[in-house]
Amino acid sequence: MTDMIERVERAMTTEWARQMEGPRVDMEAIARAAILAMREPTDEMLRASGLFDWFDASTFAPKKYDGVRAIYQAMVDAVLE
Repeated sequence: MTDMIERVERAMTTEWARQMEGPRVDMEAIARAAILAMREPTDEMLRASGLFDWFDASTFAPKKYDGVRAIYQAMVDAVLE
């Protein structure tokens, strides 16, 4: 099982368990918990983008995927609005 699937499973299970104490289950809240769990992309997801940020001028090595991460997080945030 991938890290992301485990993360989503954990978020959904936690939200489901929290709601079992109430009179009904709010499926939207469970869906939102699952989407929020995906807000931080895994390394595999970042590599799969095929995109690098700019290169570090001192080492000529590609920087981490900060720009790709920010774009991905903005898309997830838009879904949750």
